[in-house]
Amino acid sequence: VRRELAVFSAAINYARREWEWDIPNQIANRKPAEPKERIRWLTQGEAKRLIAQAKMSVYSPHLADFIQLALQTGMRKQEILGLELSRIDLDKEVAYLNPSDQKNNQYSLVPLSQTAMQIISRRIREKAATQCYSPYLFPGKNGHIKDVKKGFTFACKQVGIKDFRIHDLRHTFASWLVQNGASIYDVKHLLRHSSTSVTEKYSHLPLESTRKAVTILDTLLDTQSL
Repeated sequence: VRRELAVFSAAINYARREWEWDIPNQIANRKPAEPKERIRWLTQGEAKRLIAQAKMSVYSPHLADFIQLALQTGMRKQEILGLELSRIDLDKEVAYLNPSDQKNNQYSLVPLSQTAMQIISRRIREKAATQCYSPYLFPGKNGHIKDVKKGFTFACKQVGIKDFRIHDLRHTFASWLVQNGASIYDVKHLLRHSSTSVTEKYSHLPLESTRKAVTILDTLLDTQSL
């Protein structure tokens, strides 16, 4: 609704400015408030169950690798599925993203963890063994695999994970990093966000993490004198 009203308002303003139409913009400053960001991430236990279920998939043998790469890199769905082998540098342990691959329209480097490196190396070996000459890490019949939604939804259902979308794997990547001490600024760069205010939506901490943080205060005063 907000998007459609914004387009309508812009059209009215254009007509007023360029065509000198004498009409009021009744939409200006009347858009409904933006809803709160939906945040959902997996626990490590849920992630292990989901990956184990994905490995059992007959129709989506690539699903487990996709899920693990998403959790290890924070890359978006199409960034992973459309990743070409020529943009992976195993020696430097990075993947390169072109402007056309991502929202910010810039060149980016995605650092690869050892787990991500192992997954990529295994897929490359499997491609070589089957004499698959596709340039993509996740080859499909015509180019690369276009989507994994059907298999992903089924795997989540099988292990009892509810209200979880593919993009929430990216949320999980950020949340796990922050929960384990990563700087919000580092996570911002890893997610390739324009500002930390965007990143904060992905990095809500559970009570256990915040409780641990306040224990620092116990060391600042002599509590026996209080």
